[in-house]
Amino acid sequence: RIRQLYEAFATGRTLHGVRDDKRWKYLLDHVRYCRVVQRPGQEVEGYLLYELRARSLMESSDMGGEPRSPYIRIVELLAKTPEARRALIGHLAGHNGITHIETTMTLDDLTASGLVGTLQYEGGTGFAAQIDIVPTVMIKIIDFEAILSALSVQWPRFHGRLEVRVTEAENRAAQSVRLEGNAQGIVVSAQAPSCPNDAENDLLEGSPGAWAQLLVGFRSAEDALALGIVKASSDRSRQLATLLFPARDPFLPAADHF
Repeated sequence: RIRQLYEAFATGRTLHGVRDDKRWKYLLDHVRYCRVVQRPGQEVEGYLLYELRARSLMESSDMGGEPRSPYIRIVELLAKTPEARRALIGHLAGHNGITHIETTMTLDDLTASGLVGTLQYEGGTGFAAQIDIVPTVMIKIIDFEAILSALSVQWPRFHGRLEVRVTEAENRAAQSVRLEGNAQGIVVSAQAPSCPNDAENDLLEGSPGAWAQLLVGFRSAEDALALGIVKASSDRSRQLATLLFPARDPFLPAADHF
């Protein structure tokens, strides 16, 4: 019932996992609490997967020696209507004694969920919760050519040639890939790095960390160039890079971390 809502929300966002029936069964069997908002005879409007966890003794001492109290770890919260959002947040607010909520949502997703502000003061009852955003994932490039080949289906308007390069780092040699686009399509091919001063080659290069941000869309090429974390060999290189690597909407919820 909740699978369709997840797919509608995740489609088109980078990093999201493709969940088959086996994966959904695993999540629903192993995540302790699941709440669904659905009107009789209608589609699911929202759902919440979460866990109650106890704080460690060390965390308790850091909080001034107060007794340990459980906290809520939100595994996934999706809602497509304001009514569903309010119902799910109201359910969370109904847990007495909760002072912390942990989530891996981005700030944008957290704001869209309605958690920010709503759970600080709930209807004058004195309910208040600190929301902690914990680190999500680290992205490491394994096969630069394969990633670019997968992304190339999104570049139908790319006409031209651009060499993209991951600079040498962590005892790994530099990796270069040539992108060539015309009316017939796009060819993505690995090649030996060209000379940086070769005027005939339009080049975009950056460190593995910089490319990880560009490939998942955490940062656009335009912003990365402005910040100096990637470099373009010419104005034409800058224009091509801006076309190929816009900001996107990464989404990898805690349920798909491993």
